[in-house]
Amino acid sequence: MKLWWFANIFWLVVFALGAIIIGLREVDGAGIVQTPEIKTITFIMVGILFVIIMFIQLVWLFFVKKLKY
Repeated sequence: MKLWWFANIFWLVVFALGAIIIGLREVDGAGIVQTPEIKTITFIMVGILFVIIMFIQLVWLFFVKKLKY
């Protein structure tokens, strides 16, 4: 169960840092200026990835609790 919590904290930090970087950057690695529209699309893509990982974490929690009891 501790591993599950550590994994959740890890993902939370990764997504928080990613969101901060996306929000603060003016130009991405390819040299494209980040307009509000591009930032919004990028936040949506990161959000979709977050939902997928959250679903995997909830399935993992279900199996951890099922095996524990």
